[in-house]
Amino acid sequence: MKIKTVTFTGVDDKTVPFDLFSIWRDNKFVEWGILYSETGGGRNRYPKFAKFMELMELPCNTSAHLCGKVVRELIVKGKVEQDMRLLTVLNACQRVQLNFNATKITPNLYLMFAYLNKYNLMGKPIIFQANKANKRFIDAVAPFTDNDFHYLFDASGGRGTEIATISEPIPGKHCGYAGGLNPDNLAEKLALLDMNLPVDQEIWIDMESGVRTSDMFDLDKVQKCIEIVKPYTVSKK
Repeated sequence: MKIKTVTFTGVDDKTVPFDLFSIWRDNKFVEWGILYSETGGGRNRYPKFAKFMELMELPCNTSAHLCGKVVRELIVKGKVEQDMRLLTVLNACQRVQLNFNATKITPNLYLMFAYLNKYNLMGKPIIFQANKANKRFIDAVAPFTDNDFHYLFDASGGRGTEIATISEPIPGKHCGYAGGLNPDNLAEKLALLDMNLPVDQEIWIDMESGVRTSDMFDLDKVQKCIEIVKPYTVSKK
């Protein structure tokens, strides 16, 4: 098993952007995951829009994690009320993750693709959460999507529920793993992943709740996790 990317999700309003750049500069496998919600901006792990864009403008690896109403509009209707805001977000990030529950909405990928194609955004990697709620959706779409679609095995959804069993990666797809990873259990969970995945399997891992203290993004915890992960990372030129 090799780890290509380590995503630290939940960068918030109190995070100093230059600190993120300094960490990324020395660890190019790091990706900063930034949660985007039209209604949640400025609350806990959701930065205000101005801060969101300040973070996105850093010369680092970033992923926008879309939550709530904006995802429902994009993936169900193929149109978004706050259209220009979303386009600004999508143009700024390297990857975009769609956080939704397929048991509560009916995704229409044709409409979503039409929206992305209209604004020349096709080809930007899109991350789907592969969990119990989304299983039927993932089983239906994964065989027909190309390498621009990534799949995150995440039963936690940011709640801190630990990885217990390792899902088999989807053949030919870039897959990631998340679930309660933190500095205290990371070494154990990486060993579990390494034992259960093929030796040449490239993955990414995502951490959210486990790198927070008093619900604030904690760069000390981030640094500890980086040191634990390093032996598994793929060197980037």
